[in-house]
Amino acid sequence: MSTSQLPARTLATDQQVRKTGRRQQPRPQPLRLSGTQPHLRVLHFLRHGAHDDSIDEHHPGGGLTGLGKEQCKHAARYLETLPIEVIHTSDLRRATETADVVASTMSGVPVRRTKLLREDMLTAPPGQRWKQQKRLAAKMHFEKLWMKYFRPARRRTVHELLVTHGNLTRCLVAMVLNCRPVSSWARILTYNCSLTTFLVDGDANVDVSTVNNVGYLPPALVTQSSGEGSVYTSSE
Repeated sequence: MSTSQLPARTLATDQQVRKTGRRQQPRPQPLRLSGTQPHLRVLHFLRHGAHDDSIDEHHPGGGLTGLGKEQCKHAARYLETLPIEVIHTSDLRRATETADVVASTMSGVPVRRTKLLREDMLTAPPGQRWKQQKRLAAKMHFEKLWMKYFRPARRRTVHELLVTHGNLTRCLVAMVLNCRPVSSWARILTYNCSLTTFLVDGDANVDVSTVNNVGYLPPALVTQSSGEGSVYTSSE
């Protein structure tokens, strides 16, 4: 092989050997996650369990069905193994009931209700159009939510649980991944009682750790919406 065919890195290394008489080794770099601080804020977004969807989705009614309660029990058994310090929940009934089931397995963990975690979307769903006022309201909602929860941890790693809704969660995933077009959020699945986790590092960089995790649910309990059966049940 001629000198011209050698990689530039090899040529540079050989020149160093001729000058110094020894081959210089690259300095080892410390292993770390992104960001300059080792502490993380770990945000676990839990979608509510299956609920009575005969009531408008923005109404406080529409509590969990029997199926939804069973889903929540399985999710709670998994979540109690995590060092959750606080539970934030949408104030809609299907979310608060989900949060209550989970909180019952976590002694002393406070539950905080907020309208900020109510269902919302970045853009109109496929086939619909929004007026400008609605688009601006949605944009402001997501900006407020981001500023409140997606902030760096100060002194140590912190785990928080946010019980919320499917569309809001998948819109957040699309935001973090910078999906284009923005309406791509509609192609991200979120099952009932699924868990989506974000990591916020010391520089406020956000990574997606897991999306739509339902590994703790039996296949028969994995549902996408209240009016449908398990996604693993054949329709034939």
